[in-house]
Amino acid sequence: MSRKVGIKVLKRIIVCLLILTMMIGGTAHAEGEISSAQAAVAIDSMSGTVLMGRNYNTPMGMASTTKIMTGILALEHGNLADVVTIHPSASGIEGSSIYLNPNEKVTLETLLYGLLLKSGNDAAVAIAQHISGSEAEFVKLMNNKAAELGLKNTHFENPHGLYADTHYTTAYELALIFRYCMQNPDFAKITGTSVYTEVPPEEREARVIYNANKLLGMYDYADGGKPGYTPETGRTLVASASKNGWRVITVTLNSTKEDWQEHMNMCDEVFGAYSLQKVISKGDGLGTFRVKGGEYNEVAVVTAADVYVPVRNGTNAGKKIDVQQRTLDAPVAGGQDMGHASVTFENGFSVQVPVVTSDTVEKKSKNIIVVIWEIILALFGVE
Repeated sequence: MSRKVGIKVLKRIIVCLLILTMMIGGTAHAEGEISSAQAAVAIDSMSGTVLMGRNYNTPMGMASTTKIMTGILALEHGNLADVVTIHPSASGIEGSSIYLNPNEKVTLETLLYGLLLKSGNDAAVAIAQHISGSEAEFVKLMNNKAAELGLKNTHFENPHGLYADTHYTTAYELALIFRYCMQNPDFAKITGTSVYTEVPPEEREARVIYNANKLLGMYDYADGGKPGYTPETGRTLVASASKNGWRVITVTLNSTKEDWQEHMNMCDEVFGAYSLQKVISKGDGLGTFRVKGGEYNEVAVVTAADVYVPVRNGTNAGKKIDVQQRTLDAPVAGGQDMGHASVTFENGFSVQVPVVTSDTVEKKSKNIIVVIWEIILALFGVE
């Protein structure tokens, strides 16, 4: 081989290596900073749409993020002021604990803070027993709620998350659970609290409970979440972050290194790539519905709320609005609830927007001859 040919071959090899290096680097960047988690996802909290992720539909163990479902059911089926007498079987549960003592009295509020901040397994059992009478009955409630939320790959075996083969979820469905929970003001307040001081319902020393979610002190936009760990599942973490009125929910399952940083990276990437835009304004026209027996045979319908969606920077959110046509009977009031319209955007987002009538339509007045004829028929008993 001549020296000139050898140089050409060497140049081609170098170019190929450079291209290969860029391809490898691009692939790693495309996954975001989530390469250490077996599964991860970031979703828009308004629509539940996936913004980024990997393996997010793969069923896996969830560890103590289980307690997210336990917490929302406690709020929906109990009262924060409930006073719970701790059954001996709820004391001394293995794993993380708030150290409940047999027969002591604790408010449900304290149990919830102990559950979601300290990840107390004993608090989880006490809540289950208080709400449903037993852990087994409470687990039925958990699985019923999962079905109600439309989750297909989630199954619970206990209220705390200690490992079981048939106790699993996916990153995406866990994000959907947390999205649902954050719509509850009490849940959002609890999970976003850094330190809670108990007000005991009996004479004893008050517990001071610190939140194990380090993101609340590490990341300016963090406003809630729940970490978890078992040797079998690895590190799990659900987190919520809000910026400029927009909330993003992130989940990692079986992360093998510092997952706090992974969540900050995901949020930064999403917040940097998208901006929240108003795509529908309250009062936007959506056409007309037919009206029977009215002074007018149709009435205009309009949107009843503003709609915001995250739009990738540099793009437009083209939309399609689907309104289920209806025929109304007069009279029709202005502002009358007409249900919801489905809005689908080109970027894959979909939302529901409330719809109302924009005008009033009174009943059509009867012709005087028709009225007289109806009176005559009534006098003779003719219907």
